[in-house]
Amino acid sequence: MKFLVDPKLADQVPLVKGEFDVGELVKRGFVDCYEGPATLAKMKTAAGLFSGLEKTGCHEIILANRQVIDCEIAFPGIDDGGPHKKARRVDLLSLEPDGDTVRLVFWEAKHFTNGDLRARGADVPVCKQINCYRQYLCEHRHDIEESYKLVANNLVAIDNMRRTRRLPPLIKKVAGGKPLTLGAEPKVGLVIFGLKKAEKDDPNWKHHLGRLKAEVAPVVAAGDAKGIRLKL
Repeated sequence: MKFLVDPKLADQVPLVKGEFDVGELVKRGFVDCYEGPATLAKMKTAAGLFSGLEKTGCHEIILANRQVIDCEIAFPGIDDGGPHKKARRVDLLSLEPDGDTVRLVFWEAKHFTNGDLRARGADVPVCKQINCYRQYLCEHRHDIEESYKLVANNLVAIDNMRRTRRLPPLIKKVAGGKPLTLGAEPKVGLVIFGLKKAEKDDPNWKHHLGRLKAEVAPVVAAGDAKGIRLKL
């Protein structure tokens, strides 16, 4: 279905009296009939949005980490700097045990070739991006924690409809009442994938990776996204 989304759709589907305007979504958002090469071009563009190096890498990480409960999480109020002022999106959200609670941990994922990993003057763009996310999480702590409690309950309700249960225990514990929290300080980690052996061993990269780790915690750097395991 996502490949039938019109790539020209620039804004969100409106809410009308607390409900999504599905009719407006169908009218504006989807390629509703095939009209030859022009329609095929739209479908190819839409598919390309979901098949870049970082999109496919995130997909592999999700498959390898069952505690990931959300992806492409929009942070309204932090725009991406583009012409349409879209909300920035952090790539992944996972759960991890933290004493008597379960902690929400957000992750920004970057392919090694992404220029935002590298310094532009005194700043590294990805570090600035993650700091903005941390600040946002601090300012909206209560709403975010309450929202993901509801997500956990919904995931368990859906899982209970299956013949074979698939959810990891942490999600069930949250739905069962175990406290869900961002922690004393919200944690936004960085995942870097796509490194080749020569790049891993490069002294300049090792120095820069040390700089990233000094500003962001945790940082996970690996070659193949399939092999990445987010901390539990």
